[in-house]
Amino acid sequence: MSARLRVVREKGLHEKLAFQGVFADGSELLMDIERDNVFRRKFFVQTERAGNLFRILDWVGELYGGSLVVQGNIYDKNKTTG
Repeated sequence: MSARLRVVREKGLHEKLAFQGVFADGSELLMDIERDNVFRRKFFVQTERAGNLFRILDWVGELYGGSLVVQGNIYDKNKTTG
């Protein structure tokens, strides 16, 4: 896998992470985490062949193909509103 990673940290916190990779079969893996507001960061993961990702993570060895898109939010539990 060839890959490129960009990380932005401010005041000890990860404010942005951008990952772009290409598996040996030419399919892409994209991941992104970015601060949305003071309390929350958005995340996004997308790949054309989820089996490649699951095998690299050693989660499922016999899965091939299958597109995957996951997105959501990460909340900073130590932040308060007032």
